[in-house]
Amino acid sequence: MLLIYYLLLYAYGSISVKEKDKCSCDKINLKKDCNRFEQCEFSNNQCSEIPCSRLSKEKCWQNKNCEYYMDECREFIGCQTHSIVDRETCEELHSDCYWSSIAQECYEIPDIDMGYCFQQSLSFCYFANEDLCVIKNGRCQEMTKCEEAKSSEFQCIHAYPACYPSEYHVDCQSNHYCNESEKLNCKMAKERINSRELQLCMRGINGCVDFDPSIQTEETCGVESSFYFYWNDTSCIRCYSDLVFISTLIIFILII
Repeated sequence: MLLIYYLLLYAYGSISVKEKDKCSCDKINLKKDCNRFEQCEFSNNQCSEIPCSRLSKEKCWQNKNCEYYMDECREFIGCQTHSIVDRETCEELHSDCYWSSIAQECYEIPDIDMGYCFQQSLSFCYFANEDLCVIKNGRCQEMTKCEEAKSSEFQCIHAYPACYPSEYHVDCQSNHYCNESEKLNCKMAKERINSRELQLCMRGINGCVDFDPSIQTEETCGVESSFYFYWNDTSCIRCYSDLVFISTLIIFILII
């Protein structure tokens, strides 16, 4: 079964993950790895999540599972679940909360309809439903190439890791594939700027290459995969499996 899993990984090409697919604390086996995470603690020989109620205000805001309300950190239940009447309380509640000065309400950022890039004025051509926008040919349009922005511009910084600013180049530099990620420590690449999918990379003999779980050890599995994979006693396995990949695996097994 494990051999089939790795064969399909190679057939699939680069390994794609999403930010939300990072390992939870209970998937981390090594104490030194557990201590790398602000929201985890190692006790009784296991790694577990620190309860929101024990987090400081700063660490509470950094943890997506928690909210800061009424001077205490608690489990996040939503931006619109409290009777919030001002911007400061709304934006302090959670990093995904946004205060609408028009509606005078607190919303979650993913729920806001910002319109599309072509609908934005040139003076506000930054974000839209597609994600990042830039001015092209005198119009606000979706950003599809790194070089459409300058290294010093907002879009270049926020397009990381698909793009990154360089002190040696005027234009924003691309990092779409692992063989381009040398200057970013061979950790990640991102093929499409406005996608949620990231490609995992690692350092190979001749430079940066796609992450290969089949050659990892207990010591390297978590660190080399930026903790999207974990060691399950015998092999390096991804924490949250891609549904398309699982479907392909099931079909492959049924065929053979």
